[in-house]
Amino acid sequence: MRDAAREIALAVAKGAAEDGVASEATEAELRAAIAATQWTPRYAA
Repeated sequence: MRDAAREIALAVAKGAAEDGVASEATEAELRAAIAATQWTPRYAA
């Protein structure tokens, strides 16, 4: 599920850049930004 969410986020980011509502970025930059902001659940043991 997390992999699919990352791919969807990448497609949305690319589409936003193409539409002119977001800054241009390389795929590597987008993937890094997505990885840095993707929520990771942490459960108490």
